[in-house]
Amino acid sequence: MSLIIADDFTGKYEVHISQFTADKLQEYIDRYETSILNKLLGVELYNLFITDIVLPVPSPIYEKIFLPFIEQTDRGDILESKGMKDLLTGMIYFYYVRDQYTQMSTLGAVKNKGENSESTTFVMSGLNARWNEAVETYNSIQHYVELNKEVDYPTFKGLREFPALSM
Repeated sequence: MSLIIADDFTGKYEVHISQFTADKLQEYIDRYETSILNKLLGVELYNLFITDIVLPVPSPIYEKIFLPFIEQTDRGDILESKGMKDLLTGMIYFYYVRDQYTQMSTLGAVKNKGENSESTTFVMSGLNARWNEAVETYNSIQHYVELNKEVDYPTFKGLREFPALSM
């Protein structure tokens, strides 16, 4: 079961979807979604989460980490999550768009260039900023689970943070 679909790639994470790109985007969703969530929650907690979830919202124990939240820890750190769907959409958007920059041809890897346009750099396209925003949500969810693992998430094994990209 997939938490996101191709139609979720709108707004900040908009991807042009056509009859030629829909299957490719779905391949990226299928390839990365489970991997990202397993790294986020750990295998055991991921399996419990997926077994429990009934879209659009899971049961109360998982609702907190699934939906957007903002919390302040006892140490004063602010954890802000835009929600799991936004996290997945942002990370998969990064992988998909990054890989669209070059395509394989009979000549090897080639840079895409439209008739009236030219590809921009990752920095200019905001790709790194979008990745970093998704990573912030990822890290916030992990820290929230870590802080609440004694009561709500005892199967959580520990943090595995994704690094932010420098610009």
